[in-house]
Amino acid sequence: PETRRELRQLATRKGELDVRPYDDIVAERTRINKEFHDLIAQAAASGRLQRILRMMVELPFVKWTFNHYTARETARSAAHHFEIIAALEARDPEWAASTMCSHILSARRAMLRQVAAHVDVTAGHAQASEPLAGD
Repeated sequence: PETRRELRQLATRKGELDVRPYDDIVAERTRINKEFHDLIAQAAASGRLQRILRMMVELPFVKWTFNHYTARETARSAAHHFEIIAALEARDPEWAASTMCSHILSARRAMLRQVAAHVDVTAGHAQASEPLAGD
């Protein structure tokens, strides 16, 4: 119950931030998103999941993608967070896993969109049009 309450508070706070001007909230939004995912991993009591999430969320490329979400991608991600909470409250692991899978695949699509927007593929090789995070 406490974990679900904390998850709902984080998801609600992130939703409030998502409608504010991006430059004003990027650091706090990123911090809240990380806390949300950390709490999910802790609640799952899986060291393996915690390591995987920590590795994925901390990668500069993943941070870069998250920070370049479109408004639609941001709204979808927020909806996923609330749906994950609903699945946990319903004690329905299949629903939670399905929603988490959708969340991950949606983030992957956003990342691929960003790569396509920043990489010019010509003559069989890639040329970066601007530096990616970490460059």
